[in-house]
Amino acid sequence: MLANGPIKVGAAYMQGNGVVSNTGGAITDSQFAREFGTGSNHDRQRTFGAGASYSLDAAMFGAVWTQTRLDNNDIAGYSNVFNNFEVNARYAVTPALALGAAYTYTTGRVTEFSQPSEKTKFHQFGLQVDYALSKRTDFHVETIAQIGSASGDALTPNAAIANSNGAFGASSSSRQVAVSTGIRHRF
Repeated sequence: MLANGPIKVGAAYMQGNGVVSNTGGAITDSQFAREFGTGSNHDRQRTFGAGASYSLDAAMFGAVWTQTRLDNNDIAGYSNVFNNFEVNARYAVTPALALGAAYTYTTGRVTEFSQPSEKTKFHQFGLQVDYALSKRTDFHVETIAQIGSASGDALTPNAAIANSNGAFGASSSSRQVAVSTGIRHRF
């Protein structure tokens, strides 16, 4: 990451190999691909990303782009590509209270064999309130809503808000709302 005054810029790359055979590690095939209804075993996940933020007094504005590719499949010619475009903002109302908002637009392309790609879209909206109980402990409440759609012959995808513990999966419809709370303590 590079920082110059109120501007910060960063980029990242991650590649996970052997995710199909990994049942207990940090990355598994089901965690990323199956929630999108692909039902296929991808052995490699690659994610590229870049982002920037600008701080102005108590406000911070940001933009992020990421691309995730799921490929090296057990079925030749099958791959998924997802692009995420996000804008976000955070405002410190007081030194202890911060409000945040984000909008993410996702495009997905599933390629099967030599057939035309199926294209999907997701709109995701998020709101967060964070309150500092002390210098090292804070409490947050976050709400995320997601709407999925498709074009052409592609089926409308089920909304699938990602979560780190796999406690809930994809919605049974194209819409999903998640609310989470938590307390964080830094040691």
